[in-house]
Amino acid sequence: MKTIKHVLVNEGGLIGDNATKFVNKCSAFKSSITVSFGDRTVNAKSILAVLYLRATQFDTIEISICGADEELVQDVIKNQLKNNF
Repeated sequence: MKTIKHVLVNEGGLIGDNATKFVNKCSAFKSSITVSFGDRTVNAKSILAVLYLRATQFDTIEISICGADEELVQDVIKNQLKNNF
């Protein structure tokens, strides 16, 4: 299992178009991916679940990845977050 902690520095946080881009990227992989904010943990492949988190600018999220392609997923997600979606 791989874990990524990230502070959302982009203006939109993880809502709207950013949430859509994030979910689309996560959905392309076989691994199980969850994203957590506060006391909520949701499936990162579900747009409604990710929007439910309401993670905005400067919030810290945690992404957990478990599966056959977790190394690749970790690299791709880190790059996407680094480039603010």
